[in-house]
Formats: sequence, structure tokens, C-alpha cells
Amino acid sequence: MDKDDLQKLDPKRFGLEKDKIILETTKNGLQAYIDLYPTKFEEDVVKLKNQTERYKKEIIKYLIEQKKLLLRLVEHYQYEINKIMKEDIL
Repeated sequence: MDKDDLQKLDPKRFGLEKDKIILETTKNGLQAYIDLYPTKFEEDVVKLKNQTERYKKEIIKYLIEQKKLLLRLVEHYQYEINKIMKEDIL
């Protein structure tokens, strides 16, 4: 067995690969959910300013907050993926 074969069998490395796959799948699912929204964040802010009905304003605020949270989650998952990639290289 040479050094490359030993690295492939390293349980820590295998665990990192599984974690990376799980993180990427979750991140891609969240990103797909964000992509379902027909409007962009800036358009929603303009809609909010122009809306006069109170209940519609609340709905738009909710959607804006939901998009913000989803974007933060995607960024966090991407950060964790990058961290795993860095650990895998080292």
C-alpha cells in the first residue's frame, strides 16, 4: 500500500467528504428555494414602499425577512464547505 492509498482510506478524510456532500446538498436546496421567488430583494423593497394596504405590507416584510434569512443560511453553508475544503487540502 502506498501513501496515496493510505490517504484514501483515512477515516477522517472520508468523513470530510461525507460532510461536504451533505453541506453542498443542503446549500443547493436552500438556493433552489430562494430561486423560486419571482422577484429580487430590491424589487421587494420598492414594492414595500409603494404598498398602501397594511396586510400586504406585512406579507412583503415577511418575504423580505425570509429571503434575508435564507441568504444568510446559504452563506453559512458555503463558509462551512470552504472550511472543509481547506481542511481536506491540509
